[in-house]
Amino acid sequence: MRSLLMIMNARDIQECLLPLGKLKIDKAWFRGFAMAQLGKAISDLVRGTDYERYIMVSDDVIVTDAALEHILRWQEAVEIVTGWCNLSPHILRANLILGNRFEDRSHYGTTRKMPQAISHHIENLVSGGIFPFKEIYQRIALQSFPSCREIWMLPELFPTYFMGWSMTSLPRGIWLKYGFNEPRWSGPAFGSDAVMSGMLRKDKVEMWCARDAFMWHLHSKRNFIVGKVTPRVIFEKRATV
Repeated sequence: MRSLLMIMNARDIQECLLPLGKLKIDKAWFRGFAMAQLGKAISDLVRGTDYERYIMVSDDVIVTDAALEHILRWQEAVEIVTGWCNLSPHILRANLILGNRFEDRSHYGTTRKMPQAISHHIENLVSGGIFPFKEIYQRIALQSFPSCREIWMLPELFPTYFMGWSMTSLPRGIWLKYGFNEPRWSGPAFGSDAVMSGMLRKDKVEMWCARDAFMWHLHSKRNFIVGKVTPRVIFEKRATV
């Protein structure tokens, strides 16, 4: 199955970029794109290529060959499959949702109903780490996500209600139908990944997680290059011998 790894490259974090570069798979680096620019860039690339699978990954996770191998293996068995990661080095919870629909969780339902002006104000308070807003929000939001220990006790393949761009493999038709969408509010635990997951849930499309496709998430905001470099897509074909 012909697959392309799409890398959201908004940061220069070498401990993440180097392992990504070594993966034995065709790659498209979306270098220097702001979130609002990614939708068109990704759609243009998918429309202009004919891979069967397009795998999305962020640039602040440390990937492994084994994680990619598990994604490639399971995408042969199910339509949509994702890997997973810890929420941050200090928060050992998985970027997955088990057992309940994401919309049923309090923080998601609350934030999506807020007027935009209010939600952006809260986002600034949370992202700025202003006490007690960040602590209160995280305490509510974290209730949605299982512990990493819980994930390791599950079967090799299990259903999830949320996928977090940790090598998330989608067929070409899914990308063409749904696209990549900027969230209305990109606060903690709510981004473009939640938008895609929400659209798939609404259409009753099953999402699966490969338990062994784990990658370590740095959750870092350092070395951003957005606005400092000209956005461009760097296409990198896997070397053949």
